[in-house]
Amino acid sequence: MEDEKKLVEGLKRKHNSSVIWRVDIPLDGEEVTLYLKKLDRATYLAATKILQTDELQATEIFLKNLTVHGVEKLPKIIDNLDALRAAQATLLEVLAVKEAGIKKL
Repeated sequence: MEDEKKLVEGLKRKHNSSVIWRVDIPLDGEEVTLYLKKLDRATYLAATKILQTDELQATEIFLKNLTVHGVEKLPKIIDNLDALRAAQATLLEVLAVKEAGIKKL
């Protein structure tokens, strides 16, 4: 656990990201762990253009552009439909829009 904490802190500094997400994806009876940085504008724009026509390809774009640790595991995840769909479901939290507040004064 301490090693993961050091890893995450190092990834935050290296990628200038306030948030690092840990994503555990089932793959062939095992669990594969990826670490993703915070969503950036370029990745958002590229993937959302494709999202309406091919959700899995958009998921692939998100994973390829946001994964900062565990990159070597991406080809296996992308080539496995079940794993890619599992990753797609977990990305919802990473991609969720944060709510803003407004108050009439």
